[in-house]
Amino acid sequence: MHVSLIDFKQVFDSVDRQKIIQILHELRIPNKLVLLIKTTIQNMEGSVKIENLTSSPFLISSGVRQGSPLSATIFNLILDSVIKKLNLRGNVSLKLKQIVTYANDVALLARFLKALKKIFYELQNEATLVALNINKGKTKYMQIKRMGVKDDNTSKN
Repeated sequence: MHVSLIDFKQVFDSVDRQKIIQILHELRIPNKLVLLIKTTIQNMEGSVKIENLTSSPFLISSGVRQGSPLSATIFNLILDSVIKKLNLRGNVSLKLKQIVTYANDVALLARFLKALKKIFYELQNEATLVALNINKGKTKYMQIKRMGVKDDNTSKN
């Protein structure tokens, strides 16, 4: 079994807000709720404070607020949308490849390395469409054999 543990770069900072709204509509979230979410994520400003000096406010044009329960939910909806496009229903005992997610942790599983690479690139392509980028430096690969685990600790490209 080949496994790739995926890490996304700055998930809360990078998500495309227009894609968020599009995905919420695709999921048939009621318009009133979509408008409330849109109001929450647009017109965000930030400033930088170093000791006693604070910068002028600046507009934050992408991403969602870190630490907000809404942000985690939005990320999960976006990731779910990306994963559904990969069409990996069923379980790994019946299929050559599978994906497992929990919160922002994603594991790709495949019986063959070629199948793992294929699903990795499919995930990467779909995720890029919503401005989610895979952190190749933190993404790990390992092979599980009947006699134990072989941990390569390198990302597979």
